[in-house]
Amino acid sequence: MTMKILERTPIGIEGLDANFRGGVPKGSMIVLAGEPGTGKTTFAAHFLYHGAIDYNEKGMYVSFIEDRRTFMNNMRTLGFDFEELEREGKFRFLEMLTVKDVGVPETLNVILKEMMDFEARRLVLDSFTALAQAVRESHEVRVILHTFLSRFIKSRECTTIIVIEKPHGLPGIGLGIEEFVADCMIVLRREWFGERSIRVLSVLKSRGIVPQEPQLLFTIKDGFKCFMPFTPKEVKEKSCFKPIPDTNDKYSSGSKDVDEALGGGYPKGALVLIEVDPSASPYYKYIIAPTMWNFLIKKRGLFIVPPPGVEETLIRKLIEDGGFVMDEVTDYVRIFLREVTESKLRSYVVPVGGDDIDADLLKYELVGRELRKVTGRGNTLYIFGMDTLVDWYGEKGAFTMIRIAANAIRRGQHLGLMILKPGTPELSRAVAAAAEVHLKLVQEFGCLLLYGIKPRTPIHVVELDVSSGYPQPKLTPLQ
Repeated sequence: MTMKILERTPIGIEGLDANFRGGVPKGSMIVLAGEPGTGKTTFAAHFLYHGAIDYNEKGMYVSFIEDRRTFMNNMRTLGFDFEELEREGKFRFLEMLTVKDVGVPETLNVILKEMMDFEARRLVLDSFTALAQAVRESHEVRVILHTFLSRFIKSRECTTIIVIEKPHGLPGIGLGIEEFVADCMIVLRREWFGERSIRVLSVLKSRGIVPQEPQLLFTIKDGFKCFMPFTPKEVKEKSCFKPIPDTNDKYSSGSKDVDEALGGGYPKGALVLIEVDPSASPYYKYIIAPTMWNFLIKKRGLFIVPPPGVEETLIRKLIEDGGFVMDEVTDYVRIFLREVTESKLRSYVVPVGGDDIDADLLKYELVGRELRKVTGRGNTLYIFGMDTLVDWYGEKGAFTMIRIAANAIRRGQHLGLMILKPGTPELSRAVAAAAEVHLKLVQEFGCLLLYGIKPRTPIHVVELDVSSGYPQPKLTPLQ
C-alpha cells in the first residue's frame, strides 16, 4: 500500500515553518487568535506576501475592520508592496466593512465568488470576530465555520487564516467555537519577563503535523519572525576574525550587534558584569569570545581567571576559533589556575595559591605589568570568573579583589569582564553597583536571551552567525 505524501503550505514566517517541518497541510484552516497589538495582521501579511513572492500562490485578504488604503499604507511600513502584487494579479483586497448592512449570507456569497473567480490559494479573513458579531445565534457561527470555511474552502485546497480577536484579560480564545473546527490553532500573546515584555506564539492544535515546539518566542520588528531553541552551529570553512574599530571612548565588543545594543560598545576603563543563568552557562562564550578576539588581533593582552570547570585547553580552543595561532596565545594570553600540575603547565599558564589573597594580588599585578610590557600596549582585557574568586577567597575576598582590579582598570583605561552565576546575591548586588555595564544572559523557551540592566536595553534573542568563518552573536530585539 502506497502512503499518500502530505502536501504542505509554507506559512512564510521564518522559524515557524521550521517548527512545522516545512509548513501546514495544504488547505488547512488556521485560527489565529490574540489580543489587539500582538501581531496578528503582520502574521497574516507574511502569509499572503511570501505565498505570492516565494511560492507563486495567489492570495486574497478579506477585511471586515480596515479599508484598503489603510491596509496598503500599513503594509508599506513592513516593506510589503501589495499594490505591486495587485498589478501582477497575485493579490486581491476585499473590503467588507458593511457586513451588518448587507447581511451575513450575502457577504459569504461575495467572498466565495471573489475567491473562485480569483482562484485564490491563500485566504485571510480579518477578523472573523467582526463577521460573527453580525450573527445572532452561536450555532449559526458553527454552521458558517463548518460548512462555508471548513468544507468549501478545503475542497478548493485554499489554505485559510481566520483572525480572531481574543478578549483582553480573559482566558477564552474568542467565541469558543472556532477551535473545534480549525485544523491548526495559533495564539499570539505578550507576557511579562521581569520588567520587560516578550512575545510568545503557542500552537494549541495542529492536525496532521506535530510541531517541534509547542511555544516559540517571536518578534514583529521589521516583520514577523519566530525563534527556534538555541543550537550552536558548526563553522564549515574557518577564517580569521576581522577586527572592529574602537571609538575614542569605547572598546568594541567584537560584535557589531552587541555594540549596537550597547550604544557603541563597552566604555574604556569599565567593569562589565555578565550574569549568566545556569541554563545559559554553556553559551556565554559566544558573547565574550569576540571581545577576546578583538583585543588579540590588535596585539593587546588577555588576563584571564577562568570560571570553575574551564580548563586552559578550552580557552585555547576558544581563541583558536577566531583564527589565532599558538604563538599569539603564548605572547598575549595569561591564564591563572590553581593547583597546576606539571602536565598542565604552559608558558601562558600562571599558577596561583588561591589561599593567600595578598600574595596572589602581588602576582596578578606583576603578571599584568609583564603582559603590558610584552605587548608593548597599555590596554588589557581582564576576564574574571567570579565564582572562581569566591571559591578561592570567599565572597568578601572576591569583592576585595574586584574592587582593587576595578581601580587599576579605570586608571589604565583597560576593560574588565566579570562572569557571575546565581548563588551569591550579596556579591552580585555589590558588583552590579560597581559595574558600568550590567548584562544578563538567560534561556527561556529554549532561546538564548541577552539584555542590559545598565544601560537598559530591550531583550534580544541570541543566534549564531557563522557565515564569516567564525561564530558571531546575532541579536534580534523582542519587540
